[in-house]
Amino acid sequence: MSRKLRCLRFYLAAAGVLLLAFGLRVHTLGVKAISGDEAFGWMMIQQPFFDVLRPQQDLHPPLYHAAEWWLARLVGDTPFGLRFAALIFGVLAVAVTIAIGWRLIPTRRTFGLIAGGLLAVSPINIYWSQDARLYTLLVLTTAMSTWAFIRLSVRLSQPPRADHRRWGAWLAYFITTLAAMYTQYGAFWVIGAQNVVVLLSVTLPGWTIWRGRRALVWFAGQILLALIYLPWVLAQIGFLASPQNVRAEGFTPSFAGMIAVAETILASWVSGAAAGGPLTALAIAAGLILAVIGGAWIWRRSRWQAALIALWAGLTLLVIVLFSQLIDYFEPRFAIAGTVAFVLLAAAGIMALLKWRWIGGLVGAALLAPLLIAGAAASVGWYQQPPTAKSDYGDMLAQITERTQPGDMILFSNPGQIALMTYYAPPTPHTLLDVGAVNSPGTADYLAEVVGPAARVWLVEFGDPIGFDALRLVPNWLTARGFRTWAFDYAGGQVALYDLRAAAQAAEWQPLDARFGDAIRLAAYRLAREGDLVRLSLRWHALETPEVNYHVGNYILDADGVLVAQNDGVPRGGAAPTTAWQPGDVIEDNYAITLPPDLAAGRYTVAVALYTFPELIRAPVSGADTRTPEDALVATFSYP
Repeated sequence: MSRKLRCLRFYLAAAGVLLLAFGLRVHTLGVKAISGDEAFGWMMIQQPFFDVLRPQQDLHPPLYHAAEWWLARLVGDTPFGLRFAALIFGVLAVAVTIAIGWRLIPTRRTFGLIAGGLLAVSPINIYWSQDARLYTLLVLTTAMSTWAFIRLSVRLSQPPRADHRRWGAWLAYFITTLAAMYTQYGAFWVIGAQNVVVLLSVTLPGWTIWRGRRALVWFAGQILLALIYLPWVLAQIGFLASPQNVRAEGFTPSFAGMIAVAETILASWVSGAAAGGPLTALAIAAGLILAVIGGAWIWRRSRWQAALIALWAGLTLLVIVLFSQLIDYFEPRFAIAGTVAFVLLAAAGIMALLKWRWIGGLVGAALLAPLLIAGAAASVGWYQQPPTAKSDYGDMLAQITERTQPGDMILFSNPGQIALMTYYAPPTPHTLLDVGAVNSPGTADYLAEVVGPAARVWLVEFGDPIGFDALRLVPNWLTARGFRTWAFDYAGGQVALYDLRAAAQAAEWQPLDARFGDAIRLAAYRLAREGDLVRLSLRWHALETPEVNYHVGNYILDADGVLVAQNDGVPRGGAAPTTAWQPGDVIEDNYAITLPPDLAAGRYTVAVALYTFPELIRAPVSGADTRTPEDALVATFSYP
């Protein structure tokens, strides 16, 4: 077969691999709702281009946002448009992986195709190619830096017949490495692998590429890269060390934790799934066997190249495992730069086994099968997840919009949701609460000014309230002035609707005698109904300090005792947990229960219970107004 025909077959096969990578990444690209981090990226690119490059806006360097800024203006800022940059980078990473394989073993072009094919179907790379964040750009730029390093090393090992090619190789390495550094800090583990190879070349016999003057030029180049990067470090270091970015309080490192992190990283490389389960364990074992065989196969051809790929994977794994013990959070994406090194080693293992003809082919197929099966299961599972898999924030706002009435307003309680709030831009009048004003002595005045004449208020809480309303001052203020009508949880937090129209204030307090255990007494209630809305006020007396936090269950039952409506919650929106009640305390709490539109005419009962959550264990009830041993009879009313 002629050389031209072999090249044509190779390029056609490479094009097929790239089409496969593109198809797997574009499938359902715009289906999933935008996540909080993606919305933050969208907010970043709403600025003028040069403002995007400013430090102390994001934890990471700005290259991805700069690229996203341009691409979003070409394809739009829909979920598809925002993720298109990550998709392009993910496909280009496959192309560079093929090129690295070709550069490592020029006589075995199939090697690069197998490696590119493995990266094309890699679930973790498919996932992050469908997320408008920087991780596929990190994979691309670190792969490009490694490709440029190999190309430079090969150029230096050849006779100096064309110095301009060497300078071109130096320039390519310099640009690609700088791009990796300005993408994400995970690039430094890959650059570290390159520097270890140079050091080994200086010290080990037979590794002569980087001896003498070449080594001096190399380290001078590394110093120059560091100097160019230094302004970013100086401008960003304070932001990196801020409490919101360093979360290690109360975290205890452990050897078992390190093993778990290593297992999770390996699982993400071989199958994209979280560590666990027999198929994942089998895939990890098979992947490691292929990688060891592949490393030995490359070693026989070029020791420094085998060391480079092994160090690329090994340093990424080691550094991330150690780093995970310094902070209290870890994600497999932190080690995504190592996936290219892994697929290169696995592809080399397959190439080595293919030398043994059908026996080696069977062994290779047996080792490759768990990786492909586990990876396919992970990818199919991702494709089949609902549109709210990344975030149901947009769905939550759609539910609010569907139920809003004239006079409604929305309070967003945590500035952490500003990006999502701005991206989805609800049409209902809304305000992002000021954390400082909420937690100041003038909370009531501030909230009264913000809410103004609104008849109903939607409170959208996002994330852990400890950081913005630890004392639950906002729901406490709303509960004291209105009735919590409706509430639901979403993936990021909770939504509650408060009706501030004081229809129940005209009703008189009615005495009750219902004891819940030995610590709590329900002493009085007020009830008012307006159409399909029943407003209920409860007055609790603390006899002792309860040992558990109770939820309040408010139920409307028909004549047969069948539940027709309810509204549960924690006292005063969480501001008055029962474990904080002291003997003699009087706690008043308001709820509103919406009756179903098809409710039949008849006599209905209002019952109240206390229960633990999530165990759903009810407190025992005694006293004159006991309905059953687990709830109290509060009142009855006729409908309509």
